[in-house]
Amino acid sequence: MIRRRRGGLVCALAALLLIAAACDSAGTGTTTVSTADAYVAAIRWYVDSVPVTPPTVTTDSVDDGPTLVYIAPADGNPIDASAQASVVSALADMSDSIEVRFADVRDDAIDLETENEPVKEGGALLLVGKVAEGTPPVEVSIEVYHDIEHDESFQMRIVRSGSDGYTVTAVTQLEQS
Repeated sequence: MIRRRRGGLVCALAALLLIAAACDSAGTGTTTVSTADAYVAAIRWYVDSVPVTPPTVTTDSVDDGPTLVYIAPADGNPIDASAQASVVSALADMSDSIEVRFADVRDDAIDLETENEPVKEGGALLLVGKVAEGTPPVEVSIEVYHDIEHDESFQMRIVRSGSDGYTVTAVTQLEQS
């Protein structure tokens, strides 16, 4: 009889621990920074930190539409379709001010036939380094490219902000080679 009580008590405690863990994870969300989370944080940082009009585009040639931002992986590996969908969904609140397009490789976003090789349609290209998915903070490198003469590289730290978001902190501009 005592063994049954102990067994029942152990099962009840195990069930309570599982329920508590499920409630905790549902309340706080994931604590892992995914590739999509890093891309969203980098795009928001770019929009908030860098002049909206690229240096190679005159204000006369830019319409009043959303800022065009291309995202491409720095290593040339394609961006997963589910990550792309997550990025677009997470940035839906900014659809009036920013249009995100994904490029498989750097050259897909660049007008190679024009002098100084600017980003197509007066946009900006964010070349994002490999994201080591894991618990925050996560370090990510990013290159902001407008044309051959306006190209900057940064190292940034992505940390959790709020219950379901991530933000960029500790941005360091890297030396140009």
